[in-house]
Amino acid sequence: MSESVYGLGPKSDAPEEIQRLQAELERARVELRELRLLPREVDAERRARELIESTLHQERAERQAAQARLEELEQAHAGAAETLDRLKSASFFARRRLLSELRTARA
Repeated sequence: MSESVYGLGPKSDAPEEIQRLQAELERARVELRELRLLPREVDAERRARELIESTLHQERAERQAAQARLEELEQAHAGAAETLDRLKSASFFARRRLLSELRTARA
Protein backbone atom coordinates (compact mmCIF):
# COMPACT_ATOMS: atom_id res chain seq x y z
CA MET A 1 0.00 0.00 0.00
CA SER A 2 0.99 3.56 -0.59
CA GLU A 3 2.23 5.77 2.30
CA SER A 4 -0.52 8.29 1.56
CA VAL A 5 -3.20 5.80 2.63
CA TYR A 6 -1.77 5.93 6.16
CA GLY A 7 -2.27 9.66 6.55
CA LEU A 8 1.08 10.93 5.33
CA GLY A 9 -0.65 13.31 2.95
CA PRO A 10 -1.93 12.98 -0.58
CA LYS A 11 0.54 11.87 -3.23
CA SER A 12 0.55 13.69 -6.53
CA ASP A 13 0.65 10.39 -8.41
CA ALA A 14 -2.44 9.01 -6.59
CA PRO A 15 -5.77 9.16 -8.37
CA GLU A 16 -7.81 12.31 -7.74
CA GLU A 17 -10.56 10.47 -5.82
CA ILE A 18 -8.00 8.93 -3.44
CA GLN A 19 -6.40 12.35 -2.88
CA ARG A 20 -9.82 13.81 -2.10
CA LEU A 21 -10.59 10.99 0.32
CA GLN A 22 -7.19 11.35 1.99
CA ALA A 23 -7.76 15.09 2.46
CA GLU A 24 -11.22 14.42 3.86
CA LEU A 25 -9.77 11.79 6.19
CA GLU A 26 -7.15 14.27 7.45
CA ARG A 27 -9.85 16.90 8.09
CA ALA A 28 -11.85 14.27 9.99
CA ARG A 29 -8.79 13.41 12.11
CA VAL A 30 -8.23 17.08 12.96
CA GLU A 31 -11.89 17.49 13.86
CA LEU A 32 -11.78 14.34 16.00
CA ARG A 33 -8.74 15.67 17.91
CA GLU A 34 -10.58 18.93 18.55
CA LEU A 35 -13.74 17.11 19.66
CA ARG A 36 -11.75 14.94 22.05
CA LEU A 37 -10.54 18.12 23.78
CA LEU A 38 -14.09 19.42 24.31
CA PRO A 39 -14.88 17.41 27.48
CA ARG A 40 -11.78 18.83 29.17
CA GLU A 41 -12.71 22.36 28.14
CA VAL A 42 -16.30 21.89 29.32
CA ASP A 43 -15.09 20.48 32.63
CA ALA A 44 -12.68 23.38 33.12
CA GLU A 45 -15.44 25.89 32.37
CA ARG A 46 -17.79 24.10 34.80
CA ARG A 47 -15.18 24.23 37.58
CA ALA A 48 -14.54 27.92 36.86
CA ARG A 49 -18.29 28.66 36.99
CA GLU A 50 -18.64 26.76 40.28
CA LEU A 51 -15.74 28.71 41.76
CA ILE A 52 -17.26 32.01 40.64
CA GLU A 53 -20.66 31.06 42.09
CA SER A 54 -19.08 29.96 45.37
CA THR A 55 -17.11 33.21 45.63
CA LEU A 56 -20.23 35.20 44.81
CA HIS A 57 -22.25 33.46 47.55
CA GLN A 58 -19.44 34.00 50.06
CA GLU A 59 -19.14 37.68 49.19
CA ARG A 60 -22.91 38.10 49.43
CA ALA A 61 -22.93 36.52 52.90
CA GLU A 62 -20.04 38.73 54.00
CA ARG A 63 -21.82 41.82 52.66
CA GLN A 64 -25.01 40.90 54.53
CA ALA A 65 -23.04 40.33 57.74
CA ALA A 66 -21.30 43.68 57.31
CA GLN A 67 -24.66 45.39 56.68
CA ALA A 68 -26.11 43.84 59.84
CA ARG A 69 -23.05 44.94 61.83
CA LEU A 70 -23.36 48.46 60.40
CA GLU A 71 -27.00 48.62 61.49
CA GLU A 72 -26.03 47.48 65.00
CA LEU A 73 -23.34 50.14 65.19
CA GLU A 74 -25.71 52.83 63.93
CA GLN A 75 -28.24 51.87 66.61
CA ALA A 76 -25.52 51.93 69.26
CA HIS A 77 -24.38 55.32 68.01
CA ALA A 78 -27.91 56.68 68.13
CA GLY A 79 -28.31 55.38 71.69
CA ALA A 80 -24.98 56.90 72.72
CA ALA A 81 -25.90 60.24 71.14
CA GLU A 82 -29.22 60.22 73.00
CA THR A 83 -27.48 59.43 76.29
CA LEU A 84 -24.95 62.20 75.64
CA ASP A 85 -27.77 64.68 75.02
CA ARG A 86 -29.44 63.62 78.27
CA LEU A 87 -26.14 64.06 80.13
CA LYS A 88 -25.61 67.53 78.64
CA SER A 89 -29.01 68.77 79.69
CA ALA A 90 -29.08 67.09 83.13
CA SER A 91 -28.33 68.82 86.41
CA PHE A 92 -25.25 67.85 88.41
CA PHE A 93 -26.98 65.19 90.53
CA ALA A 94 -29.04 63.85 87.63
CA ARG A 95 -25.81 63.55 85.62
CA ARG A 96 -24.13 61.58 88.43
CA ARG A 97 -27.13 59.25 88.61
CA LEU A 98 -27.13 58.73 84.81
CA LEU A 99 -23.39 57.99 84.80
CA SER A 100 -23.86 55.52 87.63
CA GLU A 101 -26.65 53.79 85.69
CA LEU A 102 -24.43 53.61 82.62
CA ARG A 103 -21.58 52.00 84.60
CA THR A 104 -23.86 49.35 86.10
CA ALA A 105 -25.44 48.65 82.69
CA ARG A 106 -22.00 47.97 81.16
CA ALA A 107 -20.86 45.66 83.98
